[in-house]
Amino acid sequence: MDGKVAYFGIASDALNYFERIGMTCAIHFNPADFLLALLSRDNETSKKILEEADRYKKFEIICGQCPLPNGQNGHYNHSYTNTSDADISIAELRTNGSAVSFDNICAVGMDTKDTSVHSHHTWPTSFWMQYRMLTWRQFRQSKGQILHKYEVIQSLLLATLAGILYFQTDYSYRTLRDKMGTIVFSVTYWGFNCIIATVTGFPAERGVIKKEREAGAYRLSAYYAAKITSDLPLILITPVLFYCIIYWMSAIGDGVLFAIFLGVNLLFCTVAQSIGHIIGTAIPDMKLSLTTVSFYMSFSLVFSGFLNTHLPNWIKWAKYLSIVHYAFGCLNILSTDGMPVLWCNTTSVELFPSCTANTTFVTISDVLKDSGIDCPYFCYIATLGILFIVLRVLGYYVMKWKR
Repeated sequence: MDGKVAYFGIASDALNYFERIGMTCAIHFNPADFLLALLSRDNETSKKILEEADRYKKFEIICGQCPLPNGQNGHYNHSYTNTSDADISIAELRTNGSAVSFDNICAVGMDTKDTSVHSHHTWPTSFWMQYRMLTWRQFRQSKGQILHKYEVIQSLLLATLAGILYFQTDYSYRTLRDKMGTIVFSVTYWGFNCIIATVTGFPAERGVIKKEREAGAYRLSAYYAAKITSDLPLILITPVLFYCIIYWMSAIGDGVLFAIFLGVNLLFCTVAQSIGHIIGTAIPDMKLSLTTVSFYMSFSLVFSGFLNTHLPNWIKWAKYLSIVHYAFGCLNILSTDGMPVLWCNTTSVELFPSCTANTTFVTISDVLKDSGIDCPYFCYIATLGILFIVLRVLGYYVMKWKR
């Protein structure tokens, strides 16, 4: 460092400071060794550290010259700063792209132990400005994680494999279970994928959000709205590619049905994402949250209507707790619409018990009812839509409760 200052501030804030400029100390790593290692890295790292130190020094000088309304001198807190994309967005949140008094900037960055300004904090920018900048930041941060090349390759390979297994399967009562298998595989795979991606992504942001909220950078509602909307297009890109492959290879239906099929599946993905937000927020422990996800999705698959078509009467109500059931039921109704009746004299009564009820044929509705699919398709779509809204609102209040 050639004798130049890399950090000047409270010792306990040093790790927070370097974390905020993109240099995180690993868990259980000696902080002293970490700081020494930073100073002996390549020239690019040293240059970045010095540039940030110079910038913060200017803020210290400005804040020290700005007396606050309560008569104290301003103090710029290193622990609330960040020079990455997050820093740029926070700076814009506070200034709104226009000239703002340094009193406000210094006051927002003050330590809570020095003043009570936080308890009377008024937001320096509008909700829309906070939402816009947080959405931009969240999109850039999440893009690499959600659209990781390995995740995309895995999804495309599985879609191709499933397409080969169910390639151009015709719609008949003989191959109906194969068609249903295609649908339940697609729905369950993306249910797991969306929930796990959401649950594992939130803990990494928890500490940053807490510090920025303590600094008065933005509203919790602005962050939550930005979080769910910025992640949405990223989470839905790969499923669209997945369904484009498996739908046409498996010959599930025509172009009109494809649009409906894709819409229902994407709605299901957003519901799964909503559940992931709630679990990730409510359960800080990663092991416990993943266990909860695994349990719920396994439960949801068991009661979807595909694995077990002869549930005891006392437990049949459990299917309504399964999000897989709603998507699975809707898609099967739509994809089998128009199938001809099955004459009882051409099949086994043991396979189709409806033939014993003084009838000469079986309809596709009778077969689907044996799998617990006994509601119109629009009821399943409406239920997914209601779940989406309710779970999004619930997710906000869980985050507010756990903040």
